[in-house]
Amino acid sequence: MLQSEIILKKLGLSEHEAKVYLLGIKLGPSLASEISKQSGLGRTLVYHLLGQLKSKGLVSEQGSGNGKKFFMEPPERLLNIVERKQKELEGMAVQVTQITKELKSSAIFSGIPQIRVYEGTEGIKNFAQDTLAVKGTLTKAIVPIDNLLKMLDKFFLRYWFLGRNKQNIMGKTLFTGTPRKPFSIDQIKQLLNTPHASSFLHQWKKSPREFVFQNTVVIFGNKVAVVSSPEKPSVFVIDSGEFAATMSIFFDDLWKRSAVLKQK
Repeated sequence: MLQSEIILKKLGLSEHEAKVYLLGIKLGPSLASEISKQSGLGRTLVYHLLGQLKSKGLVSEQGSGNGKKFFMEPPERLLNIVERKQKELEGMAVQVTQITKELKSSAIFSGIPQIRVYEGTEGIKNFAQDTLAVKGTLTKAIVPIDNLLKMLDKFFLRYWFLGRNKQNIMGKTLFTGTPRKPFSIDQIKQLLNTPHASSFLHQWKKSPREFVFQNTVVIFGNKVAVVSSPEKPSVFVIDSGEFAATMSIFFDDLWKRSAVLKQK
Protein backbone atom coordinates (compact mmCIF):
# COMPACT_ATOMS: atom_id res chain seq x y z
CA MET A 1 0.00 0.00 0.00
CA LEU A 2 1.29 3.46 -0.93
CA GLN A 3 2.23 5.90 1.84
CA SER A 4 -0.39 8.34 0.52
CA GLU A 5 -3.09 5.66 0.86
CA ILE A 6 -2.04 4.95 4.45
CA ILE A 7 -2.27 8.65 5.35
CA LEU A 8 -5.67 9.02 3.67
CA LYS A 9 -6.99 6.06 5.66
CA LYS A 10 -5.70 7.67 8.86
CA LEU A 11 -7.70 10.75 7.90
CA GLY A 12 -10.86 8.65 7.83
CA LEU A 13 -11.15 7.65 4.19
CA SER A 14 -11.99 4.06 3.36
CA GLU A 15 -9.66 2.03 1.17
CA HIS A 16 -11.88 2.52 -1.87
CA GLU A 17 -12.39 6.23 -1.17
CA ALA A 18 -8.62 6.70 -1.00
CA LYS A 19 -8.21 4.77 -4.26
CA VAL A 20 -10.79 6.90 -6.09
CA TYR A 21 -9.39 10.16 -4.72
CA LEU A 22 -5.81 9.36 -5.74
CA LEU A 23 -6.95 8.19 -9.17
CA GLY A 24 -9.02 11.34 -9.61
CA ILE A 25 -6.03 13.52 -8.75
CA LYS A 26 -4.11 11.75 -11.50
CA LEU A 27 -6.89 11.84 -14.11
CA GLY A 28 -8.26 15.34 -13.56
CA PRO A 29 -11.95 16.08 -14.38
CA SER A 30 -13.42 12.68 -15.31
CA LEU A 31 -16.71 10.92 -15.95
CA ALA A 32 -17.79 8.40 -13.35
CA SER A 33 -17.59 5.72 -16.06
CA GLU A 34 -13.95 6.57 -16.68
CA ILE A 35 -13.13 6.42 -12.98
CA SER A 36 -14.95 3.10 -12.80
CA LYS A 37 -12.96 1.70 -15.72
CA GLN A 38 -9.59 2.91 -14.47
CA SER A 39 -10.19 1.80 -10.84
CA GLY A 40 -11.82 -1.53 -11.60
CA LEU A 41 -14.72 -0.64 -9.32
CA GLY A 42 -18.39 -0.89 -10.33
CA ARG A 43 -20.05 2.31 -11.54
CA THR A 44 -22.70 2.24 -8.80
CA LEU A 45 -20.00 1.90 -6.16
CA VAL A 46 -17.99 4.70 -7.76
CA TYR A 47 -21.00 7.05 -7.59
CA HIS A 48 -21.41 6.15 -3.93
CA LEU A 49 -17.73 6.77 -3.22
CA LEU A 50 -17.80 10.10 -5.05
CA GLY A 51 -20.76 11.11 -2.90
CA GLN A 52 -18.83 10.20 0.23
CA LEU A 53 -15.80 12.17 -0.92
CA LYS A 54 -18.04 15.10 -1.79
CA SER A 55 -19.44 15.13 1.75
CA LYS A 56 -15.84 15.34 3.00
CA GLY A 57 -15.17 18.34 0.76
CA LEU A 58 -12.79 16.43 -1.51
CA VAL A 59 -14.85 16.22 -4.74
CA SER A 60 -16.52 18.84 -6.94
CA GLU A 61 -18.80 18.40 -9.95
CA GLN A 62 -18.70 19.97 -13.39
CA GLY A 63 -21.58 19.81 -15.87
CA SER A 64 -24.76 17.75 -15.60
CA GLY A 65 -26.47 14.57 -16.76
CA ASN A 66 -24.41 11.94 -18.54
CA GLY A 67 -21.71 14.52 -19.22
CA LYS A 68 -21.17 15.36 -15.56
CA LYS A 69 -17.51 15.24 -14.64
CA PHE A 70 -15.96 14.90 -11.21
CA PHE A 71 -12.68 16.40 -10.11
CA MET A 72 -10.81 16.03 -6.88
CA GLU A 73 -10.07 19.04 -4.76
CA PRO A 74 -6.33 19.76 -4.36
CA PRO A 75 -4.41 17.87 -1.63
CA GLU A 76 -4.27 21.07 0.43
CA ARG A 77 -7.92 20.42 1.27
CA LEU A 78 -6.78 17.44 3.32
CA LEU A 79 -5.53 19.90 5.92
CA ASN A 80 -9.15 20.94 6.45
CA ILE A 81 -9.92 17.39 7.52
CA VAL A 82 -7.00 17.47 9.95
CA GLU A 83 -8.23 20.76 11.43
CA ARG A 84 -11.77 19.40 11.84
CA LYS A 85 -10.47 16.28 13.54
CA GLN A 86 -8.35 18.39 15.89
CA LYS A 87 -11.38 20.44 16.91
CA GLU A 88 -13.46 17.29 17.37
CA LEU A 89 -10.75 15.75 19.56
CA GLU A 90 -10.46 18.93 21.63
CA GLY A 91 -14.21 18.86 22.25
CA MET A 92 -14.09 15.16 23.03
CA ALA A 93 -11.26 15.68 25.52
CA VAL A 94 -13.43 18.13 27.46
CA GLN A 95 -16.32 15.67 27.49
CA VAL A 96 -14.13 12.76 28.57
CA THR A 97 -12.71 14.85 31.42
CA GLN A 98 -16.23 15.58 32.59
CA ILE A 99 -17.42 11.97 32.59
CA THR A 100 -14.14 10.64 34.07
CA LYS A 101 -14.90 12.30 37.41
CA GLU A 102 -18.44 10.96 37.30
CA LEU A 103 -17.34 7.41 36.48
CA LYS A 104 -14.63 7.38 39.15
CA SER A 105 -17.08 8.52 41.81
CA SER A 106 -19.45 5.66 40.94
CA ALA A 107 -16.80 2.93 40.55
CA ILE A 108 -16.29 0.31 43.24
CA PHE A 109 -12.68 -0.20 44.29
CA SER A 110 -11.30 -2.78 46.71
CA GLY A 111 -7.92 -3.57 48.20
CA ILE A 112 -7.49 -6.46 45.77
CA PRO A 113 -4.83 -5.71 43.11
CA GLN A 114 -6.41 -4.80 39.79
CA ILE A 115 -5.01 -6.30 36.59
CA ARG A 116 -5.69 -4.88 33.15
CA VAL A 117 -4.57 -6.23 29.78
CA TYR A 118 -4.03 -4.13 26.65
CA GLU A 119 -3.56 -5.99 23.37
CA GLY A 120 -1.81 -5.01 20.15
CA THR A 121 0.49 -2.13 19.33
CA GLU A 122 -2.32 0.38 19.89
CA GLY A 123 -2.92 -1.17 23.31
CA ILE A 124 0.73 -0.62 24.20
CA LYS A 125 0.47 2.99 23.04
CA ASN A 126 -2.63 3.46 25.20
CA PHE A 127 -0.72 2.10 28.18
CA ALA A 128 2.21 4.42 27.43
CA GLN A 129 -0.25 7.29 27.31
CA ASP A 130 -1.53 6.31 30.77
CA THR A 131 1.96 6.66 32.24
CA LEU A 132 1.83 10.36 31.36
CA ALA A 133 -0.99 10.84 33.86
CA VAL A 134 1.33 10.11 36.81
CA LYS A 135 2.65 13.66 37.14
CA GLY A 136 5.70 14.70 39.14
CA THR A 137 6.75 11.15 39.99
CA LEU A 138 9.68 8.87 39.22
CA THR A 139 9.17 6.13 36.64
CA LYS A 140 11.49 3.11 36.60
CA ALA A 141 11.82 0.90 33.55
CA ILE A 142 13.78 -2.10 32.28
CA VAL A 143 13.76 -1.98 28.49
CA PRO A 144 15.03 -4.53 25.92
CA ILE A 145 15.86 -1.83 23.38
CA ASP A 146 15.46 -4.02 20.29
CA ASN A 147 11.89 -4.92 21.22
CA LEU A 148 10.98 -1.30 21.98
CA LEU A 149 12.11 -0.05 18.58
CA LYS A 150 10.18 -2.85 16.85
CA MET A 151 6.89 -2.06 18.59
CA LEU A 152 6.86 1.74 18.81
CA ASP A 153 7.70 4.06 15.93
CA LYS A 154 9.90 7.14 16.32
CA PHE A 155 6.96 9.51 15.81
CA PHE A 156 5.18 8.10 18.84
CA LEU A 157 8.35 8.02 20.94
CA ARG A 158 9.01 11.72 20.23
CA TYR A 159 5.42 12.51 21.19
CA TRP A 160 5.83 10.49 24.38
CA PHE A 161 9.13 12.19 25.26
CA LEU A 162 7.50 15.61 24.96
CA GLY A 163 4.55 14.48 27.07
CA ARG A 164 6.83 13.34 29.88
CA ASN A 165 8.73 16.63 29.87
CA LYS A 166 5.49 18.60 29.95
CA GLN A 167 4.23 16.60 32.95
CA ASN A 168 7.59 16.93 34.72
CA ILE A 169 7.94 13.14 34.99
CA MET A 170 11.39 11.98 36.03
CA GLY A 171 12.63 8.59 34.91
CA LYS A 172 15.27 5.91 35.29
CA THR A 173 15.72 3.42 32.47
CA LEU A 174 17.88 0.33 32.30
CA PHE A 175 18.50 -0.68 28.71
CA THR A 176 19.36 -4.29 27.95
CA GLY A 177 19.68 -6.71 25.09
CA THR A 178 17.38 -9.66 24.48
CA PRO A 179 18.12 -13.39 24.26
CA ARG A 180 17.87 -13.04 20.48
CA LYS A 181 19.94 -9.89 20.07
CA PRO A 182 22.82 -8.60 22.24
CA PHE A 183 22.80 -5.10 23.68
CA SER A 184 23.88 -2.51 21.09
CA ILE A 185 24.91 1.04 21.89
CA ASP A 186 23.89 2.01 18.32
CA GLN A 187 20.28 1.12 19.11
CA ILE A 188 20.38 3.35 22.18
CA LYS A 189 21.76 6.21 20.12
CA GLN A 190 18.98 5.69 17.61
CA LEU A 191 16.47 6.26 20.38
CA LEU A 192 18.25 8.98 22.36
CA ASN A 193 19.20 11.04 19.33
CA THR A 194 15.61 12.08 18.73
CA PRO A 195 15.24 15.88 18.64
CA HIS A 196 13.79 16.08 22.14
CA ALA A 197 15.79 13.40 23.95
CA SER A 198 18.53 15.75 25.12
CA SER A 199 16.06 17.63 27.31
CA PHE A 200 14.28 14.49 28.53
CA LEU A 201 14.16 14.39 32.34
CA HIS A 202 15.77 11.01 32.52
CA GLN A 203 18.70 8.94 33.73
CA TRP A 204 19.96 6.14 31.50
CA LYS A 205 21.99 3.04 32.33
CA LYS A 206 22.86 -0.23 30.61
CA SER A 207 22.34 -3.41 32.59
CA PRO A 208 25.20 -5.84 33.25
CA ARG A 209 25.91 -8.12 30.29
CA GLU A 210 24.64 -11.23 32.11
CA PHE A 211 21.18 -9.69 32.47
CA VAL A 212 19.03 -10.01 29.37
CA PHE A 213 15.28 -9.56 29.27
CA GLN A 214 12.55 -10.46 26.82
CA ASN A 215 9.96 -8.18 28.42
CA THR A 216 9.84 -4.48 29.19
CA VAL A 217 8.96 -3.78 32.84
CA VAL A 218 7.72 -0.34 33.93
CA ILE A 219 7.08 0.79 37.50
CA PHE A 220 5.05 3.98 37.76
CA GLY A 221 3.04 5.22 40.72
CA ASN A 222 1.32 2.22 42.32
CA LYS A 223 1.42 0.23 39.09
CA VAL A 224 3.72 -2.28 37.42
CA ALA A 225 3.42 -3.02 33.71
CA VAL A 226 4.93 -5.92 31.78
CA VAL A 227 5.11 -5.55 28.01
CA SER A 228 5.33 -8.63 25.80
CA SER A 229 7.80 -9.31 22.99
CA PRO A 230 6.95 -7.93 19.50
CA GLU A 231 5.63 -11.25 18.17
CA LYS A 232 2.33 -10.86 20.05
CA PRO A 233 2.20 -7.25 21.30
CA SER A 234 0.37 -6.81 24.60
CA VAL A 235 0.86 -5.39 28.08
CA PHE A 236 -0.65 -6.28 31.42
CA VAL A 237 -0.74 -3.72 34.20
CA ILE A 238 -0.95 -4.62 37.90
CA ASP A 239 -2.39 -1.87 40.10
CA SER A 240 -0.95 -2.66 43.53
CA GLY A 241 1.13 -0.38 45.73
CA GLU A 242 2.64 -3.36 47.55
CA PHE A 243 3.71 -5.08 44.33
CA ALA A 244 5.07 -1.81 42.91
CA ALA A 245 7.15 -1.31 46.08
CA THR A 246 8.50 -4.87 45.86
CA MET A 247 9.46 -4.54 42.20
CA SER A 248 11.03 -1.17 42.94
CA ILE A 249 13.42 -2.84 45.42
CA PHE A 250 14.57 -5.29 42.72
CA PHE A 251 14.99 -2.44 40.23
CA ASP A 252 17.03 -0.31 42.67
CA ASP A 253 19.41 -3.21 43.35
CA LEU A 254 19.97 -3.80 39.62
CA TRP A 255 20.35 -0.05 39.05
CA LYS A 256 23.27 0.08 41.51
CA ARG A 257 25.06 -2.64 39.54
CA SER A 258 24.54 -1.02 36.15
CA ALA A 259 26.80 1.34 34.21
CA VAL A 260 25.84 4.91 33.31
CA LEU A 261 24.97 5.27 29.64
CA LYS A 262 26.73 8.30 28.19
CA GLN A 263 25.08 10.20 25.37
CA LYS A 264 27.44 11.44 22.68
